[in-house]
Amino acid sequence: MSDFKKIDNIGHKTYSFLTRPKVVKLTCYAAMIIFLSCLSIGIVLAQLDPDGFNFVKNFISDLGSYNHTPFPKFLDDTAIYTALFLIPLTLHMEKELRGIGEGEGSLMQERLASYGLVTMIFGLIGLWGIGVFNEDVGGAFGAIIMGLDWHQIFSAVVFLGFGSAGLFYGLIVVFYKTKLPKILGVYMIFVPLTLAVVYLLTIYIPLEWILLLSLFGYLIPSGLIFVRAINREQGWKDSKEKKNNPIKERLIKNINVLHDFLTNPKVVKTCITLFFIVWIPSLIFGYIFANVFDPLSSMPDGGYDIIRNMISDLGSLRFTPMPKWLDDAAMFSSIVMIPGIFYLKKSISTAAQLKEEKLPNKIVKIILSNFALLFGLAAIVGFFGIGFFSEDLGNAVDSIGLDLTGIGSHFFFSILVFGSLCIAGLFIGGFMILFPKTIKEKFGLEKIHWAVLVIFGLIMMIWPPIHAFAFLSNLAPSRAFHEWFMLFSILTWVYPTFYILRKLAKKELASR
Repeated sequence: MSDFKKIDNIGHKTYSFLTRPKVVKLTCYAAMIIFLSCLSIGIVLAQLDPDGFNFVKNFISDLGSYNHTPFPKFLDDTAIYTALFLIPLTLHMEKELRGIGEGEGSLMQERLASYGLVTMIFGLIGLWGIGVFNEDVGGAFGAIIMGLDWHQIFSAVVFLGFGSAGLFYGLIVVFYKTKLPKILGVYMIFVPLTLAVVYLLTIYIPLEWILLLSLFGYLIPSGLIFVRAINREQGWKDSKEKKNNPIKERLIKNINVLHDFLTNPKVVKTCITLFFIVWIPSLIFGYIFANVFDPLSSMPDGGYDIIRNMISDLGSLRFTPMPKWLDDAAMFSSIVMIPGIFYLKKSISTAAQLKEEKLPNKIVKIILSNFALLFGLAAIVGFFGIGFFSEDLGNAVDSIGLDLTGIGSHFFFSILVFGSLCIAGLFIGGFMILFPKTIKEKFGLEKIHWAVLVIFGLIMMIWPPIHAFAFLSNLAPSRAFHEWFMLFSILTWVYPTFYILRKLAKKELASR
């Protein structure tokens, strides 16, 4: 098969997956719930800012700036994930509105649907862009074109994209037979794009909020109508058996289903691959951005180095114009690590595997594996927390008296992730030292001598805690130096472990 055919095949499979009725339905609900709820929460929390927040003097994008709210992530990250969740609905909407007809009318319908798809994608790119290049980041990079920064450019793209899509799709709804009502089509033709053009010409703040509501006015009804049609076509309804099942039984069943999903070798393989792709490259790109694009990098003590700067400085606007390289990478990486942690526990120690073990070995293996799982999950919480409560957000939260930990919101999650990983390493390393032959058997490491695994286990137990102690004691050369090398020492066992787990999952898939 040629490279072109392979790419084409991947494209067809991806499109087929994204347009599955179940995927469209779930992502549509997710997009609506996430955007509407987080936008509402963001507006409420913005009132905690000393200047307050209202719809007359504040742009929508002010919800994503530390100048106007202590919680800008409620807009920034919401915009990013909503754009991604809307992709299946966008493809499904084009598929439904394209229709199948005959003659000149059907050809025009297909063209309008194609124009609608292209402009809708532009709208999604703009929505994603205003989250990544928020007001603060856009301002840090400065003007790009005609005095506009990246954030302002993406803002124009999102409004013009969704407004134009409304025009093209509205024409289809009005002049052709579709599942959407004609009155909604008339609204789509005349309202969103008109408001978008007027707003971009006047930049009148209250009009921007009205424009946002006008986009909701056709996107939300369209999504709900298509989801309702999907439910009707699939004959979806709750079964009597499901209704009659006790809550406890349903809860246990759902937990088992979730565990089976998290330990599915295909899920494990995919998530570990994503972790490899995202985490280390994000650190590298973040370091480059902090040294190349930060305005202070050209000053004598400017730039970023591991002696002077903490890891979390890569996630702060004080040290880099692109803090999302670290913040979002930490949140994403923490989530995709979850299947790997459960798969590790499943691979080395389950009730079925320990059935024939002697009682002392059984007790030790259960204790070590379960505590490794427990502290691994605690590390996930901390890892996600340092991404969400970045240095800037943590400082903003602490400044308004919402620090519930007493040591700083961001610092608390930093201690949680590093402390939990060090302790998890103690338990996993202990398991490796006490039962190297079990590790060899479970992970197919026949070519590796058991003594090598014992040495590796000792490194896991000793190296990270040394830097953790030096970090807490603020020993020379600096606390930042020991934080970086604590991370490096942890990655020296996390990456090989995940690589072996990925290989094991791949082998399990091949044997099916």
